[in-house]
Amino acid sequence: MFIGRLMDEVPKSLTILTAPLLSKKLKSLNVSDNALGEAGVKGLSDFLTNSKSLTELRISNCGLGPSGASLLFVTIKNLDLSVIKIGRNRLENVGAEAFSIYLHNKINLASVSIKQNGIRKEGMDAFLTELVTHTNLKVYK
Repeated sequence: MFIGRLMDEVPKSLTILTAPLLSKKLKSLNVSDNALGEAGVKGLSDFLTNSKSLTELRISNCGLGPSGASLLFVTIKNLDLSVIKIGRNRLENVGAEAFSIYLHNKINLASVSIKQNGIRKEGMDAFLTELVTHTNLKVYK
């Protein structure tokens, strides 16, 4: 969707795209395979912060990087998602640690996909320590 656009155009485009969705009872959002980066998270932030019905977020292969992932998990802190698919985003340790903070006190998580993110031992330890507390978890990739 964002190939050929300047990175400073991405947030405004996403804000325009998602603003009408706030009035809907949207359960699932899939923005995977788009060159969003941290700028894209900023463009999605109003929707993600104000959504009352979202239960599934698929944001794989979007080039978030550690800072974009950290921003994402702060942005969705009030959502208790049941599905999170965030593979291939270069989360690294910083993003995995931000994910573990997000997971604290979330009770509905049933499916997580976090593969191919360059997470080393320290980040994976933080993430898995929090993940094992989720008794509803059915899928982990």
